[in-house]
Amino acid sequence: MLREIDRKLLETWRRERSLFHARGWCHLAMWVVGLFLFDLVSDWSFGLPGPARLVLLASNLAILAWVGYHQWWAALRRYDPLRVSLAVERLNPDLKNLLVSYVQLDLGRDDPSRASRQLIEAVRQEAVRQAEPLDFLAVVDFRRIRNLLLATAVVLLAFTLSGAFAAEFYRVLAIRLADPNSSLGYPTRTQILEETGDQSVQQGKPLRLSLTAGGEVPDEALLQIRYGDGPWEKVRLPVDEDDTFTYDVKQCSGSFVYRFRVGDAVSPRYYTVEVVPAPQIVQSIVTLRYPKYANQ
Repeated sequence: MLREIDRKLLETWRRERSLFHARGWCHLAMWVVGLFLFDLVSDWSFGLPGPARLVLLASNLAILAWVGYHQWWAALRRYDPLRVSLAVERLNPDLKNLLVSYVQLDLGRDDPSRASRQLIEAVRQEAVRQAEPLDFLAVVDFRRIRNLLLATAVVLLAFTLSGAFAAEFYRVLAIRLADPNSSLGYPTRTQILEETGDQSVQQGKPLRLSLTAGGEVPDEALLQIRYGDGPWEKVRLPVDEDDTFTYDVKQCSGSFVYRFRVGDAVSPRYYTVEVVPAPQIVQSIVTLRYPKYANQ
């Protein structure tokens, strides 16, 4: 019968750990969803390059580790019957420290030689009698995290339902975060079917940059172009009959980078046009070979 108190104290501690596990899981789940959506908006809006996505992923892991430790791991405690009995005593002041005395005696924290064994046994029996009808589990009240549980359920439900409309966006983000070298793009109403891409052209020669679009093709596209370290130039290009946008460089004088933006689609990266100087004669060697009859 005396062991019944020990069982109830242990169950109370386990229930307390369950509460901390639930609270920690809720905090972590909400942060995971929040960071994932933040990453999606950032990457989709700015088209982050691979190194930036790698930094973003590392930051996410660091934040989640911090949240997991402070909101979950740090709250977990080892089983200490004295601490649990004190919590029960605070909830039931009529016990008048009988439960704490029982635990101390049970752990041998009081020297039995200082009191008669009959008195010690009487204290223990009285503690058992008064504690038996009490609900120790009431010490751990899950209503403390009711709002947190509700908020987490709403967030997870909304995120799950949004997957019906944004599943492809979520898939692309997961791939782009996992693989910094991935050039996979997000779904768009306008699709880029073909681009001229990187080019190498002789200095002074003409060059045509072109883009062919599909899906919802707008009336014009935007070409962003920059020569060397100069500022970005924006050129608006009208659409041709075959849904193609073209830009002619009459004479290529220097290397530059460029990117197309058409509708809600954008080139997966900046392309480079390398202008190569025309070959020049730097040295000439002439060898004369006379015919044999010339006796030279």
